[in-house]
Amino acid sequence: MFRRFICLICYSSYISVIYCADSNNGTEPNPKARDQNIIKAEGYQSESKTEIVNAVSKKKVVKKAPHQMIDNEVSSFDPRDDPLYRQAKLAMEFQEFENARILTMEYLAKLDSSEPLRKELLLNLATLYYDNSYVVKAIQIYERFTQSFPEDRQLSSIYLLLGNFYREIGAYQIAIARYYSVLNTSIKIDQEDVSEYRNLARKAQKSIADTHYQREEYSDAIKFYRRLNQLKLADDLMAEIKFKMLNSYFQLKEYDRVISDATLFIEKYPQSSFLPEAYFIVSKAYYETKRSKDSVNSVIQLLKTPQLTENKNWENWEYWQKRTANQLAKEFYQQGDYLGTLKIYQTMVTLKNNPEWQWPVIYQMGLCFERLQMPPKAITAYEMIISGDSWKDMDYEITETMSYLRDMSQWRLDNLNWLVETNRQFQLITLPPALR
Repeated sequence: MFRRFICLICYSSYISVIYCADSNNGTEPNPKARDQNIIKAEGYQSESKTEIVNAVSKKKVVKKAPHQMIDNEVSSFDPRDDPLYRQAKLAMEFQEFENARILTMEYLAKLDSSEPLRKELLLNLATLYYDNSYVVKAIQIYERFTQSFPEDRQLSSIYLLLGNFYREIGAYQIAIARYYSVLNTSIKIDQEDVSEYRNLARKAQKSIADTHYQREEYSDAIKFYRRLNQLKLADDLMAEIKFKMLNSYFQLKEYDRVISDATLFIEKYPQSSFLPEAYFIVSKAYYETKRSKDSVNSVIQLLKTPQLTENKNWENWEYWQKRTANQLAKEFYQQGDYLGTLKIYQTMVTLKNNPEWQWPVIYQMGLCFERLQMPPKAITAYEMIISGDSWKDMDYEITETMSYLRDMSQWRLDNLNWLVETNRQFQLITLPPALR
């Protein structure tokens, strides 16, 4: 301890002597000379001028090191560590729309325009608006993204979303333009993104076709569906494309093309959810081309199809069965083809055994029997509805429609009985006794 104290005193005295020597010369201490003396005092045994300068430089770097450390700490700050960002992210996770919107907008205002985090925040904000049914606001944010980051790798996906959103609000022309933007971004695609871009391009082409289809621009829709028809796609997607082409031809009244394409569609896609509607279309095409027998057979085939398929979309099937049968039967009835109408109803009545389904069908069968001059069968049909004996073991409630059908059946039954009795009495009067 004593030895260290003696060394410190000697060092201080040595520095003071140097400083005083400079002062006695009438000048301020020379910084360079001072640094050199300090170097000698600290043990640098450098005789050459170059070594002394290098030594001084090293000493000065050491003095700047703390400031450099502070600068490095500032530059390495992660914007995601900002409390405002964390609050905005938590608000989004907890689906607090208003808080998330305000906090995200406030944090975006703080960020530099070149900050990569702006991309994430803009996309999150657009999703937030759309999930809360602010479609127009979401569109504005996505459009802002495309303008701010025209070279971004996600641009194709953003354009596809924009097309969907514009179509959702009914801006079809702008939607189609955005779908074309997806196709036009191919020149910016990197090699590793080619597969993803192809998938997006197919979706864009289909979306363009679907938009024309939705706007009833069937000729334009067919053009794009034909292009997609040349690609190798999943069966369910291909079935949808082929069906929409089929319906487009039907709307354009190309009935011969419809009949041939529908036949192939029914054979190739027996499990498709579009199958019952395809039966409806081909039945109508046969009807429009005056092929009544083929039309009736198509309806009957549709009514029997659920017994032959395992398709699980029963509600859709039931809807198209009922619509196809009722519409075609009505048109045949109005044309006077009562036998064709009766065939449809006789098949339709067997689909379900509950009275709510069967009573309307049986009533229509009774009307057909009347037109075919078959009063006994018509009477049997009306009596089934009035008595309800065929459903006595079932637990059901009489709906307003069923009550109406029962009243109408009673009225028609009374009218038929009157007609039968009147004809009998008329024959007693007009026919010779031998023929009575």
